[in-house]
Amino acid sequence: MLCHLSSVIQSLQSARIAHTMEPYAKHGKTSGFEKKVTMTDTSISMKSIEDLQHNPEDSNKPYRFFVPSYQRGYRWGKEEVSALMDDLSVFFDTQTIHHDYCLQPIVVKPREDGSYEVIDGQQRLTTLLLLMQYSDPFKSGGNYSIAYATRPDSREFLHSLNADSPATPEHAEDNPDFHHMALALETMRNWAREHGKDRPDMFNFLSVFRRRTKVIWYEITSGKDESIDLFRKINVGKIPLTNAELVKGLLLSDDGFDANEKRAVANEWDRMEHRLQDDALWCFLTNDIEGEYQTRIDLILDIWLKAQDDAPAIDHTHNRYAVFNHVYGGGHDNGCQTLLRDMWRSCKEIFANLEYWFENRELYHLIGYLVARRKTDKKTDVLDLYAQLSNCDKSELRGRLRTLIGKDIDLEQIPDLTYNDSDKTRNALLLFNLLTLNASTGALMRFPFDRYKRERWDLEHVHATAGGPPTDKEVNGNGSRITSPSESRRMFFEGVLGLLSNATRGEESGDGANEVDAIREFLDRKDFSEKTCDDFWTRRQTLIENKLGDQDSIDNMVLLSSKLNRGYGNASFIEKRRWIIDADRDTTFVPPCTKNVFLKYYTDNPNDFTFWSHEDREGYLDGPHGIIATLKSYLEEEETK
Repeated sequence: MLCHLSSVIQSLQSARIAHTMEPYAKHGKTSGFEKKVTMTDTSISMKSIEDLQHNPEDSNKPYRFFVPSYQRGYRWGKEEVSALMDDLSVFFDTQTIHHDYCLQPIVVKPREDGSYEVIDGQQRLTTLLLLMQYSDPFKSGGNYSIAYATRPDSREFLHSLNADSPATPEHAEDNPDFHHMALALETMRNWAREHGKDRPDMFNFLSVFRRRTKVIWYEITSGKDESIDLFRKINVGKIPLTNAELVKGLLLSDDGFDANEKRAVANEWDRMEHRLQDDALWCFLTNDIEGEYQTRIDLILDIWLKAQDDAPAIDHTHNRYAVFNHVYGGGHDNGCQTLLRDMWRSCKEIFANLEYWFENRELYHLIGYLVARRKTDKKTDVLDLYAQLSNCDKSELRGRLRTLIGKDIDLEQIPDLTYNDSDKTRNALLLFNLLTLNASTGALMRFPFDRYKRERWDLEHVHATAGGPPTDKEVNGNGSRITSPSESRRMFFEGVLGLLSNATRGEESGDGANEVDAIREFLDRKDFSEKTCDDFWTRRQTLIENKLGDQDSIDNMVLLSSKLNRGYGNASFIEKRRWIIDADRDTTFVPPCTKNVFLKYYTDNPNDFTFWSHEDREGYLDGPHGIIATLKSYLEEEETK
């Protein structure tokens, strides 16, 4: 059954969708079939490189392309050509024969002489042609051709290049086109040499390459004077040609939907895309802070694709049009219309489940943890997570989540975690904060995963001395309106005095007592200039820190945003406490357990807020509301709850 395709310009911007049907076109040794639907002003189809060797509208000869004068010449360099070669190699070495490598769209417009004006895609078409000529030792020809409006000699030079061409043709420097074409060929030659690809290997590669490499063929079929404007719009990103927009085009042009259904699809699609623009939802679902997804609704499409039989691997680098390609190619199995309907029904169900997880505060924190947790091998993938959770009913879901989280957290290891075990320590503290929020039934506060990920929250020492007293630059750079550099250093040494006194309690003599006396005498001098403090600390640091014990253990760690973390430097506990309270007062989100630490919530009858004592550490780690008790209560909870 033929699957109709929409105009990505018109059908995505207008409720009026016009379309006609054309039968499959088969050409000699093609990949099997080519589907094409001619629209009012555009058509979209998938064409293999082999398809481009057979132009049905030009006596079954290879396609001829024409690059107009408003475009610059060929300018791909080593980086772009090598990247394409790497992508092709990775794909063909790892994928099955059932999957294709889909390149970005080629936008063309037919000309009266039977050739096609290239509006977008000149660089790709030229590079692909060079690759075919280089990989064919028999010079069998039959490839498509490219001519240039203002550079007629470039056509002959381009088509003269092959594996036997000199590495640097004498006239390669005659113009920029020649230079970059020769450079691209030399890059292919070097790539083949570096990857151990001899001539037979490259020829075998060529046969697969021609059949399995495809372009999204975007053909403008009307309008005489719009090429330059269209070129401009495409290149400034005003015309979306992403995977998601192409799939949307399939949906909106499908005869399986009537006009009212198409309007409903368009409205539902827009609602989903708009909802996913909320960073609170997006960062709950993904760790995609760098913008891997061109369009956020692609996440829903990816989740659907992963559940399909014989689906390709989700890879936005090497196979960015995987969903479109899969749906489009489904027409010769069960019918594209049926596949589209089933896909859209599933996508709506997927999105409804994700919204339910997001809106349910308990699930939000638990699932958010599984997505956000740090892993040494790879990022947590919501696609895998959805596959594990989507078939659970509400009662099963909580038990399944507990099992998955339990695989991450080893309760017996918690007391031994340190700053050096950064991923495990960070995960344990993140879960501690999330479970604390879930236990606060009277509060509606939700953990801000968007801020956690965008601000790169990390581990911060509750009370540390390793870096010595803060410098003028550190204090002045943290934006504090509370303390001067001298005052900050005074509080640093008061904190050290408290720590050392606590650590050496009961010692009336020895190194510990001596260092306590030395710090007291230093504080009495009231000279807290940067040089004076640095000199004193340099002389006594080793003896002091030997008495203080391990400062990198989990009972001296909290989660904090990188912004506040950087501002801290080696500020004292009391100064950090002031900052935490000040930030909380200004409605800056502070993780609940971090705030509790600086309020000494986990300590029975706290009486000194100048330092983080041994008793404070014990309560934080092993108290009735501490890290171990909270994690244990959840992980060992009866599943009947």
